Amino acid sequence: EALYLLGDFGVRVQGRRAVVTEPVRELDFGDWTDQGLPFYGGNVTYHLKLTAEREGEQAGIQISNFTVPVIRADLDGKKQGLIAFSPYRLMTEPLPAGRHKLDVTAYGNRVNTFGALHNSDMEDNRSAPDYWRTTGCGWSYEYCIRPMGILKTPVITFFPYSIC
Repeated sequence: EALYLLGDFGVRVQGRRAVVTEPVRELDFGDWTDQGLPFYGGNVTYHLKLTAEREGEQAGIQISNFTVPVIRADLDGKKQGLIAFSPYRLMTEPLPAGRHKLDVTAYGNRVNTFGALHNSDMEDNRSAPDYWRTTGCGWSYEYCIRPMGILKTPVITFFPYSIC
């Protein structure tokens, strides 16, 4: 049976070993499984700062490489929209000139929490019953962690007027 340890800590995976580390307090864009959260299945919010040079500008936010089901963008505490499908971008509402806080929340999933972590076939159907019955060449003693998070820094472009 699986054992789940809950708390405020990080984890470093090295092959078949998992070592508890100090808590993770900051993340960079990129695979968060390599940054101390290999088994984490919850949400992660990235905090960014934007500056609108002119009144009424809109920010175009493009996030084109991620492995989470959906991403939410909030500007100054107000929901701007979701990113889940191509073209993987959204436009904010017109902004007052000045500095703004952009929160980008990557909604997690449980593939590295409850998934078959010793199934080495990365192309395997992750929802079929046989996914957890790994044998032969598909079995690995090492942890087979799938990349997770926003894997590429968002591209933010300012537009002087509404284009949507």
